[in-house]
Amino acid sequence: MCALAPCRLFLFVLFPLSAALACSLPGAGASSAPTPLFRTATPRTESTVTVPGSRPPSETPLGVFPPTSTRDPSASLTPIIAPSRTPSPTPTGTPPSPPQGELLVIHFVEAVGIRRDSSRPNGAIVTVRIAFSGGVGPFIYYDEGVLQPGNPFEADSSCGGTLIHTTRVESADGQSSSMSYFVSVDCPP
Repeated sequence: MCALAPCRLFLFVLFPLSAALACSLPGAGASSAPTPLFRTATPRTESTVTVPGSRPPSETPLGVFPPTSTRDPSASLTPIIAPSRTPSPTPTGTPPSPPQGELLVIHFVEAVGIRRDSSRPNGAIVTVRIAFSGGVGPFIYYDEGVLQPGNPFEADSSCGGTLIHTTRVESADGQSSSMSYFVSVDCPP
């Protein structure tokens, strides 16, 4: 007893195949024309063999479709859509800020070198270094509001005078720190 669809399909295919093979044997059957082994799937109106536990003969066998549709052609189909993961909404407004470092602090400003400037009478060039901590690099350095190429940098002064300036350091995370300093310019002989 086959109660499952594969068994019914097997019987549906096996029965016509065995009948076709039996008819093609020499001496079996009255016709001399060969019987085709396979036919196209069309609805059968002839009687069908019913296996106990299978579908009643009124139902359509597997693989064969009835000539008329019982579905209303004006009815719309509802597609089945698998749930998808939607990205989380991005906040609007200000863009995210770069990583914030520790508080940018200038500890001190010192003269690391003084030399004579021969292009000016009594001229001197002071090499100034800013000691600081915090912030996130790269850093930008200013002395008296003028952008400097790096740290340490050079400032013009005169021998025997006092250099009084204000320096500022800016970090890539948007912090800024400034400090006023003074240096007594004692030129070398």
